[in-house]
Amino acid sequence: MADIENVRKAPVVIDIGDGIERRLRYTLNAFALIEEKYGTIDKAMEILKSGSIAAVRFALWAGLIHEDENLSEHYVGNQIDLSDLEYLAEKMNKAMMGDLPQDEVVNPN
Repeated sequence: MADIENVRKAPVVIDIGDGIERRLRYTLNAFALIEEKYGTIDKAMEILKSGSIAAVRFALWAGLIHEDENLSEHYVGNQIDLSDLEYLAEKMNKAMMGDLPQDEVVNPN
């Protein structure tokens, strides 16, 4: 059996703009919240990829409440500027997927 320590991802450190260093982590509970809201994880990912601001805010909040259950989705949204979205998307992707190898994309050009 594989050593579980080698499977766990390192925490993704993030500052949502309030000066507090937080660890973004998608636990089973975080994914359950996302699934409850969107029906399936695949549907949630589809909505996130479409650029939904509300979906980004919800998914970000879901990945942060493991440290502070009193953190509100509204508070998280108030800390974020639109200019932060690229940074947040990168951090959320890393927290959800870790450093898993991605399928190599072949550029048709």
